[in-house]
Amino acid sequence: MTSVYLESATRCVIFACGHQLRIHNCHSSQLYVRVQSHPIIEDCSEMKFSPYSLLYDSIEADIVVSSLFLLIETIKHSSLVF
Repeated sequence: MTSVYLESATRCVIFACGHQLRIHNCHSSQLYVRVQSHPIIEDCSEMKFSPYSLLYDSIEADIVVSSLFLLIETIKHSSLVF
């Protein structure tokens, strides 16, 4: 499992599944995420978060095996929408 680093994204739709998620200086974007650790969100505005929603036949088994879960922690944020 790898980390996802996102910087300076504006008006994007992103699907991310990984060990760690770090988001910096992003605005007006939608993220569908599932991560193992607390995401770090800094200097972002007008962000929307939802659970990772890509579906395929063995997704439930893959999630159990990888111990993934959804958890959002915000650090130094403004105007975040959940």
